[in-house]
Amino acid sequence: MPPAKLPSDAGEVRLTTTSGSVGQPFRGATNRLADMFSQLKYRSFFHDWGVSPNKDVLSIRQPKPHELEHRGQLIAKPLPGAQGREFTLFSLELERVMTALREVRPPYLRGYPTLLHAAASEARRSGDQLSFERVMTVGETLHEDVRRFIEETFPTRVADAYAGRPPRLD
Repeated sequence: MPPAKLPSDAGEVRLTTTSGSVGQPFRGATNRLADMFSQLKYRSFFHDWGVSPNKDVLSIRQPKPHELEHRGQLIAKPLPGAQGREFTLFSLELERVMTALREVRPPYLRGYPTLLHAAASEARRSGDQLSFERVMTVGETLHEDVRRFIEETFPTRVADAYAGRPPRLD
């Protein structure tokens, strides 16, 4: 239950759910203020990992319920207060992911470990020479063998931001 008194500009409280990557989805509540905090925390990870907001990032994920009209699309938007852009691919289809990687060729790549592992496998199979300044994993546990495979295929280090533990860059 939310507190009895929220700041007037905190926004309407709405229900939300996680992907359920640790078993069952977590259901909770959020508002504009919580969304802003989440974005600030996400940007602090960029700083901690040496990721420049003045360079492009490709994020690959499923659309959220309010984004379903973007399913399968690649959408670009500027990063607030920076020169970089965030390209978001709203698809986990491997063929579409590989097309986006080849078209965008971003310095930074962000996605689920299992999907990035599949993309690295496909890049090896097809002979694609893809490289990134940083690969960032979110939403699932990053196993060490998957980390090594991604790092060897896309010669870079992987920064892990799984919500179940503090973000790390080994």
